[in-house]
Parts: sequence; C-alpha cells; structure tokens
Amino acid sequence: MWIARKATSYLYQTSSPAAASQADSASASPPKTVNPLTDSDTSCSSTSGSRRDSVDLSAQSFQSQSTDAGQKASSLDQQEADEGWQYNERVKACRLAEYPALRDACYLDSSAAPPFPHSLLKSYTQKLTSPSTLFGNPHSHSPSSVSTASELDRVRSQVLRQLFHVDAAGDEGNWVLVFTSGATASIKLVGESFDWNGSDRQGGSNGEYRYLNEAHTSLVGLRDIAVEKGATSKSFSVQEFEAGTVGSEQDIMSGRRRLFGVPLQCNATGRKFDLESICKLNSKDRATETFLLLDAAAYLSAHQTLDLSQLPYDSAPDFIAFSFYKIFGFPTGLGGLLVKRSAIDALSRKTYFGGGTVDAVTPDKTWRVPKKDFIARMEDGTVNFHAILAIPCGIEVYDQLFGTEEGRKQHVIGLARRLVEGCGRLKHGNGHAVCRIYSTSRDLETWLETAQSDDRTLPQRYIGDQGATIAFNLLTSNGTLVPPNEVDRLACIQNIHLRTGRHCNAGVVTSQLGVAEEELIQQYRSGMGCDESANGSVVSASVRVSLNVANTWADVDRFIDFINRFFVQKQFSKPATVREHAARKQRDGSYTLKQLIVYPIKSCAGQQIQPGAKWPLTPQGLKHDREWVLVDTKTKKALSQKKHHKMALIRSIIDLKAEILTVIFGGMEFQVSMSTTSTSTSATERHENIVVCGETAEPIVHQDPLLNQLLSEFLGLSCALARQPLSTRHSKLTGAGMQQQAMDRIPLLLSNESPFLLINQESVDAVSTWMKGHSHSGKQAVDRAKPTSFRGNFTIEPAMTTTVPRPFIEDDIQQISIGPHVFSALGQCRRCQMVAIDQETGEHAPKTFLTLAKHRRNDRGRIIFGTHLTWRRDLEGDSNLSTEQGSVQVGMPVQLHFL
Repeated sequence: MWIARKATSYLYQTSSPAAASQADSASASPPKTVNPLTDSDTSCSSTSGSRRDSVDLSAQSFQSQSTDAGQKASSLDQQEADEGWQYNERVKACRLAEYPALRDACYLDSSAAPPFPHSLLKSYTQKLTSPSTLFGNPHSHSPSSVSTASELDRVRSQVLRQLFHVDAAGDEGNWVLVFTSGATASIKLVGESFDWNGSDRQGGSNGEYRYLNEAHTSLVGLRDIAVEKGATSKSFSVQEFEAGTVGSEQDIMSGRRRLFGVPLQCNATGRKFDLESICKLNSKDRATETFLLLDAAAYLSAHQTLDLSQLPYDSAPDFIAFSFYKIFGFPTGLGGLLVKRSAIDALSRKTYFGGGTVDAVTPDKTWRVPKKDFIARMEDGTVNFHAILAIPCGIEVYDQLFGTEEGRKQHVIGLARRLVEGCGRLKHGNGHAVCRIYSTSRDLETWLETAQSDDRTLPQRYIGDQGATIAFNLLTSNGTLVPPNEVDRLACIQNIHLRTGRHCNAGVVTSQLGVAEEELIQQYRSGMGCDESANGSVVSASVRVSLNVANTWADVDRFIDFINRFFVQKQFSKPATVREHAARKQRDGSYTLKQLIVYPIKSCAGQQIQPGAKWPLTPQGLKHDREWVLVDTKTKKALSQKKHHKMALIRSIIDLKAEILTVIFGGMEFQVSMSTTSTSTSATERHENIVVCGETAEPIVHQDPLLNQLLSEFLGLSCALARQPLSTRHSKLTGAGMQQQAMDRIPLLLSNESPFLLINQESVDAVSTWMKGHSHSGKQAVDRAKPTSFRGNFTIEPAMTTTVPRPFIEDDIQQISIGPHVFSALGQCRRCQMVAIDQETGEHAPKTFLTLAKHRRNDRGRIIFGTHLTWRRDLEGDSNLSTEQGSVQVGMPVQLHFL
C-alpha cells in the first residue's frame, strides 16, 4: 500500500506513562538545550528534494525490516523519546513569540482553521509595503501589472514544486494550477465546467458522477450539478471502496463518461484513504472515459504535503482541490485547483465568463471567444493577487519555525496518538468506557489496543491511514451518549477551542454514528438540533479535535484532564432500598414561595416582585414573562445573553396598572406603552421572523428609533426591541402524570422550554457548598451560588427550619401547589453557559456552572438544575375554571407532591 507522504515512525513515547511524566517534569525543570535549525532545514527556495521525507519506504519494504527494527526497538525508542521531547520544547518556545493568543487557550480546531504565526503576517506585510515593490492588477499592461503577473507565475511554480513535488517549468509541465476562493469553489468549478458527455461523442449516453458517501458536502453537492447537466449520480461506501468493487467491470455502464469524487482524508474522522487505491478508479484502459477529482483540503496541512512525483501520471488524479488557509492559516478565501494537463479538455463546458476570461465578446449577440490560455479562461475576474503573494511567505516561515516535513509529521501524529490513547484509558468508576472514537483506520485501532494493554514496552509504528483529526463522543456511566453541545459549552468556558456538529459530512453521521437518513430528515422537520435524538443511544453529531504543528503535549493533556474532570463518574451511590423509596414518598413537602421574578425581555435582567404584590398567571407563564425580545436587525436572530453578556444589565419594570414597560440601561430610562390590545394589529407594525429553540416566532418590532439606536450602541450591534403578545409556540417537554392531550398544547411566548421554572433555595445552598471545595480558573465575581444565576420564576424555601437540608428534592416532584394553584412538573431544566454570567454585573463568572458540571448531570450527561412547570387550571376545581387568570405572590404556601 502506498500512502501519500508517509512517515516510517512516530513518537511512541508521547503516549506512554513515562512520557507523560517526562512531559510534566519538563515544564517544571529547566529546558534542555535545543539546537537551532540549520539553513538546509529552512530553505524554501531549493528543489523539491529539500522538503522530501528523509525515508520513504513502501509498506511492504517496511514490513520486511520489522525484525531488525524489533531488535533495535529499545535504542530507537529512547532516541525518538529524546527527539520528540526536543521538538515539543521547540514548539513551546516558538509559541511564546509566534502565537501569543495561545498562551491561555487550548486550540484544537485546526481542521477548521489553523492559527498562523506572527512571523507570517510580518513577512507578508513587509513584502507588500516594501518601497521597491509596487503591485498592480495582472490584467493590465503597466510595469507593476506585468511584474505582478510574473510573480504570480513564480508562486504557481513554487506551489507545484513544494506542496506537490512536481516540475512545472514552462508550458511543458504536466500540471496547471488555477487559483480559486477555496476548495469548495474548486470543486464547484470542476462540476460546472466538466463535459459530462464528451466533446467528440455523437449520440452517446450521458455521464455519471460517483462519490464517496463519507465525503465533505462540497463533493456531495456536485451531484446536483451533474444531474442538472443530464448525468446520473450515485454514491459508494467505504466498504465498497476498500473491497475494490467500485469502478469494476461489473460496475461500468459502457459508453459513459464518468467522474469520481474522493477525499484523500476524511474531514470529520481524519481517516486517510490509500492514494494508490484511489488512483485505481482512474484507470484509462476501459471503454468508459474516467476522470478523478481528489479533495485534498483536509489532507494538505503544515505537516504533510502530497508527493505526486511518485504516482504514475496516467492514473494520477485529474483534478485536485485544496485550500491554502488549511495549510498556513493565512490567508483565508484562497484555494487552488490543480489540473492534469491531459484532462484540460474535459473542463470545456464552463458557461460563465467574466473579467479577463474572454478574448472577444459582443454586448447583445450571444457570441464570445474564450481565452486560449486555460488558466486565463478559468479564473473569473481578477484573482486575489495580494493574498496569493502570501503563499511564499507561509512556506518560508513554516520551514524556518518548524523544520523539515518529517519532523513536523512525527510531532503531529505523536500528538494524535497521545490523544487517542489518553481518551482510550479513561474509564468510569464502573469500568465503562468514557469515549467512543469514530474511525475505521488501522492506526486508530492499534492506538486503542495499546491504550487497553498493560504492556508499554513494544514500539508501535505508524501505518499512515490516520491523520491528526479525531472525531468522538463521550459516554455516561450507563453507556448513553453525552450530547456534543454539552461538551462544547464546558469547553468554551474552559477556553478550549474545538468543534461539534456534523462537520459537513452526512456520510459519517449515517455510517459511523449510526443515524439513518430518514431520522436526519425527521430531525430537521421537527426542529431538532444536530445533537438531539429520540433516545440516548444515538446522536447525529460528534466532537471533533484536530491538531497541528503548533500544538504541544500540554494541549492534549489539558483536554484529557478536562474530560476526566467533568465527564468521568468515579463514584456511585448505592441504590435506594424499598424502605428508602417509601420514606421519600412520605417526606414533608411543605415550602414557602421565597422569590417571584418575571423576565419581561428575554435574556435580560428580571423584575423581582415585592412581597404583598400579586402577579397574574397565564397559561404561557407569568403575565408578560419573556414577552419582549431584542432582535439582531441584520441576522434576524434573537439576541442571547450567552453571547452578549451586557444584556444582564438591561433592566425592565412593568407597571400593570399603567400598562407601561420601563427599560433601564446605561443610566437611561425609556417607557414603552403596553396599552395596545394583544389581538390588534396596525398597518405600521412590522413583524420579524425569528427562531427560538428551532421554532419560528413573529414578534412585532417596536417603532421607537431612539430606543433601538441606544440599545444598539449599548450592546455594540444593530438591534431592535420586539414584542410577542400572542402564543405561537408550544412546549415539547413531557412530564410524569401529564395526559397526552394536555402535554401537546402547553403554550409558550418566547421562553425556551416551559412556561415556568422552579428553583429550590436548598439546592442553591448545596451548590455553594460544592463551590467551596473546588478551585476553577478564570475571573471569579462570586464566592457563593446565587438564585438569580438560575433565572427561575419561583424560588422556594422550607416552610420551617429543618435539621436536615433536602437539596434537589424538586427533582422528584410530580405536582406542586402554590397557594390555590396547581402546577405539573415537566422535567429538569437543562443548563447552558448563561449560568456562568453574573446577573448583577454581567461579568463572566464560571465557578457556578463548572461546579454544576461536576455534580449535576442526568442520564444523558446534560447539566441540570431546577424544574420546569406548567399551570394545571383543570386540576384546581370549578371555581378557577371560569377565570382565565389567577395570581401568585411571595409568601404563599407551597406543597410538593412526589411520584
């Protein structure tokens, strides 16, 4: 098997316990001397050989040498350990000067966009601002334009030599590089320009597009272009690809021109696909004309290039799409399409023309003459020549900072293995696994086997089919999947940068995560998010961690420690006895309503109702609760305190008698009339469609330009106040003892999940006790948990002093009575990072949320606190049925009723 740019070894020691302790001691002890890189290591102007791997063996030749390697394993392992430690120290030192933003951050999202070193930007700006250099539009003929065009040609040649290791000298080169705005644009350009029938065919059948189902949506999306142009489209699985049945004689429809679309590396799981096997799809010895489109965006990176010089030219990919920012981090919006010169004629159906792509054109008649030069007719408009000039800077800077490609690859793959083995060793207290990793690569299987083995003496070699991108989900102690957004929320607070979702790869969701296509369709139609599902065994999203050459051992260890701290259940309580269950049902449920809060504007500060004041109840919540919302006028989305912390400083006060809403912020007060009846509409009213928890609402925008302007200035973005006077949404929550017809029609205004939220003061006190026993990083504004952090409507406390506190007693209630009114429980409240915002100061205060994350999770792994309620007027007797509104007030007796 031939693997593109494979390394013959990697850092075994980086994942062993000894290495872990070495890494820890390295940070505590004075660093060893690191020799500076030599000129031969950093030159980017030499031939392609200077960036070639020092050893490039086939899998077969490597296997034949395994015996000798085993005899020398001990000395080699020690040598690799020393080299790996030194390289890691080199990266640590480099980060201090080149990546200051990473000083406190743990950046693990390099597949999305790797961070770039400061020297790259410095080198680039020096190049653009040099007093001896003037750049102009390459379509002009001025001296600056001619010079710029020549420089762009040099960049093309440099890219071919150093990223693909092919000679592109003059017109005799076998490859042509077209600049695009990115890999997606490159793939789209192929689809729009491809001649699906063949220029010389007469009466032949239409073409066919075949693509790997575990591909990025950029490759999948080409299918619609193919169908629109009269071709057929069909996917194939990884299993079919590995079995060699794709493109076989039985799979061929004679006479068709066929285009295969295959990724070199899966963008979601990091699985690398054997390039030799991919190229077998491109066989030219059949009646069918076959062309191969290779998506190299996820593969090409700062630690690995693609050596096309070792491939037979005839079977090499015809089109290769990639993005430069995936390699260097800068600039974005720049990609490339590498076209084999023998396949140029296949891209003859490009219809759009613009800029300098034509030699002649008439304004009225549909007559035009495309440019004869292939590059000129494919690059619409003026290319981003300023960005293109940054490419040589990226190549040179990375060579200077990180040395040879072989060293970079060993470092990054060592990090990937350290991550996989570290996650593989994590176990819950009952012995169950914590992580479920998605990939079918042999490297990953080997790493996981090593993680479960007690033998740490045998060296492990890198086969080459797993990249530095790892996709996984976390498991609770009972084996259910933790929703990925729960991981993301905590990671954000811990300044850990990763990615959750479907990663633009639906094929991985269906094949690796086990979600049927029908379920994906149903999830979308029901408004469910990427990580929602009907049960705890399947989710349609995952967590993705991707590493790059600027990462260190400490980044990996920090992330593993993060999982261990917040998602590993080490202790288990004994199951309750029958007697204990009976005692829980008979416990005293007498409480008092301590606090009553209404939140007129969604995600803003609440209005605390004073003792003695009655506040009306409605089926959709406390009257006027979450009836207003701040809407982003550009995106038409409801603003959230999770992103805009200053919303906590926007107070609102409702005067029920005067029907006035007073909005207070930044030392200013505005009064908004509420006298217009909720059912009336005006010709001047403007409705905005916004989304709340996956459902559409249409609030009425408040027509006060000054108020909206000042709110926009206060929050730093264009927004407007809007009102939702009528319920158009319904809760999706269910609760014990609720009849189905009652559950289906629980109305909501703009609250997320339920009409009311109950908080128990004893539970708040328990969180405060936990907080005293934990220390968390980050700015801390409070030493105790506050009820306001949980933004409940009702806060209850025991009716009398008890010797034994009963925190979280509200978890087990079926119903609750507040005064004469009856409420049914709808379930526990799932918590987000809004708990990490101090509601009095608007400052980031993560201690409460992080403490909850360690102690309060349900069977799905969600962070929980508080209980959702709905008002049950139908259970209050005939006297209340005739009245639409009841009322509640502070001090009312509260009675809890248990399951």
